[in-house]
Amino acid sequence: MAKVLPAVFSYEDMKAKFNQDNPDEPYTRRADLESGIYELDKWVIRVDDEGNAISTVGWKEHSSHTVVGGMYATAEGRKLGGNNRALQDAREPQLNDSKPLVAAFGHRDGDNARWISNAKRNGWSFPDSDNWEQTKTLLPTSVLSAWLSKYPKNMGIRSIRGEGEFAKCIYLDDLTPHWFNLIKSNKYKMELGPSGFNVIRLQDNKRLNTIGLSRSQAKHMIADLEAGKDVSQYTKRRKGRKGSWKSVLRKWLPTKQDGFQELTQYKTKDSGNYESMIHRDLMQGKGDGPNRILVAGHYINRGHQRVKTRDTQLYHWAQTILHSGKPTSRSNWFYMTPNGSSRDFKVMFDMIPRGEKLPQQAGMGTYLKNQTAQEVLVFTTIYDKNYGEPKAEWYDMWDEREEER
Repeated sequence: MAKVLPAVFSYEDMKAKFNQDNPDEPYTRRADLESGIYELDKWVIRVDDEGNAISTVGWKEHSSHTVVGGMYATAEGRKLGGNNRALQDAREPQLNDSKPLVAAFGHRDGDNARWISNAKRNGWSFPDSDNWEQTKTLLPTSVLSAWLSKYPKNMGIRSIRGEGEFAKCIYLDDLTPHWFNLIKSNKYKMELGPSGFNVIRLQDNKRLNTIGLSRSQAKHMIADLEAGKDVSQYTKRRKGRKGSWKSVLRKWLPTKQDGFQELTQYKTKDSGNYESMIHRDLMQGKGDGPNRILVAGHYINRGHQRVKTRDTQLYHWAQTILHSGKPTSRSNWFYMTPNGSSRDFKVMFDMIPRGEKLPQQAGMGTYLKNQTAQEVLVFTTIYDKNYGEPKAEWYDMWDEREEER
């Protein structure tokens, strides 16, 4: 398992280890950053299972402030992910908590806007921030002037994080650090019964669900109750799907009623004004469950452009795919309706293995990966009726025997 070494390295010792472990990918830093206001003299290193350096970050303490920066990860480190969080978690306790932090944010891949936006969410203040006038007073005038003269737009200032604040941080190389925030309630509780979990109203100790729930469903029901949403799905039995083709025809949209909500971190090409969506169970970390489903913004945009009906419940399709024991291919497609032909819409979906990047992120500056225990199902696009056969594996969505079992 990857870990951060307990030792604090000098700049030269850090480079020596990186160069020894990664002769084809040594650590490099611009010459103008190796001295002056951005010189860093202390470094922590994250290593892989074999003890080879995969990422690093540094800092230097001055009399009035601490300079931080130098974040770098090898190709292997970027593939593994989680470097920002691991390194900053290791570095922060070693910083002087009486001094503000100073850094200049310049992403090596050029995605500075997203890099700075994320830093603002994590407590950093920049010259265009609303609280800049107050925050800049943390630094002596001479220090502030020196940094602003060199980094007028991308210098940032932050105080040391207080206890518990790290849990709220969001890092660019995490898949989606907080997919789902569990709502804590003082009105309802969940308890295990003979047929599953139950949701109990504390006011009168009344059971509110009429069907046994999984732990995840009980949590979702409490969240819906707190939000004033409809909870009828937890209070009546659903009819079986046998022979119910009308309930699945052209049901191409994900809905909140089926447990989906926006995943704004997953940016895909040609998604227009639509955000990607994710099932709540996957957001909560239930990657080995029956609802490991993502819907790309590209898919939703193409559906709105091409499919006239607005019928929903894509969830039925997803359950058919995930419960069928198929498919074996990464990219797949099926006709939108039974007995489909070249005159029908074609739905594309990918099965993304654990640890691999989610589809359609090229050029978007996002690198979200599947960090769950199993494959995740991602609906990627809907092809027009005039489009030929997609370059993917055909999936027999409408095998009635599979639907009925």
